[in-house]
Amino acid sequence: MTIDEDVYGGFVFGNGKAESNEVTITGATVGRDVSGGFVFGNGNAESNEVTITGATVGRDVSGGYVNGNGNAESNEVTIADATVNGDVFGGYVSDNGSAIDNTVSISGGKIGNDDDDDIDSGNVYGGRASNGTAFSNKVFIKNEATIERFVYGGCVNGNGNAKNNEVTITDATVNMNVLGGYVNHNGSAIDNTVSISGGKIGNDDDDDIDSGNVYGGRASNETASGNKVFIKNKATIGSSVYGGCVNGNGNAKNNEVTITDATVNRDVYGGFVNGNDNGNATGNTITIAGTPEFGENTILCGGICANERSDAFTGNTLV
Repeated sequence: MTIDEDVYGGFVFGNGKAESNEVTITGATVGRDVSGGFVFGNGNAESNEVTITGATVGRDVSGGYVNGNGNAESNEVTIADATVNGDVFGGYVSDNGSAIDNTVSISGGKIGNDDDDDIDSGNVYGGRASNGTAFSNKVFIKNEATIERFVYGGCVNGNGNAKNNEVTITDATVNMNVLGGYVNHNGSAIDNTVSISGGKIGNDDDDDIDSGNVYGGRASNETASGNKVFIKNKATIGSSVYGGCVNGNGNAKNNEVTITDATVNRDVYGGFVNGNDNGNATGNTITIAGTPEFGENTILCGGICANERSDAFTGNTLV
């Protein structure tokens, strides 16, 4: 069966709620988007489910999608042995609102197309908000699935906090980066977790430092704290691993990285602060276990700050 247009479990045009809708697609081809519950206006998308098995989707897949102000909460996307040529969202809010408790599960198959210039294809988000909170979203990827670009447990593309989000990857490939929690502008990344067992993170270009990075939590300003990264069972990380990273001014504190019997080709940082003005990296921990492998010039650093006057020593530990 081929469906040339969009597929929606429930659709609200205007203001309202898309709730408890379901979409199941098996062995078919859909030319455009698939969404469990879609609000084209202001309102909430809650408790919607999408299940795709052995099918091909031409564009994006979302459990719950709010194209306006509202919340995307408790939506689920399950994909098995399928191809999705766009992005996958458990829950998405385009304007003001939060993405809460959404889940994406991917087993086998491929997310994204083969066009290296198409940055809008091949990303996976447990929950994505533009201005608001990404809280308690989860992504599970396994069974030799391939993700062409980025994986985010929880993502805030504007201002807000990313907290308690999780990414679990088992024997799969992600060609760009993995982030448990991410805030692009102002806000904190707190208590997010990334666990990777087997598989590979990064593309085959050894000189591409923008590919193959793993972040427990990454904020642009404010705080990255309490984030955790676990790499084990012969997983290969093409570039660097960060427990908590602040790509501006703020503090990276109490983050943890554990590497067990895995390969990391570049550096490992418990806490990293890249701002030139203010910010400390303190109380971070790196634990190395088993027989891991590292690159020739790998740096293992509990805490590091771009500003030499900042505190990058207190409480940082390498075990």
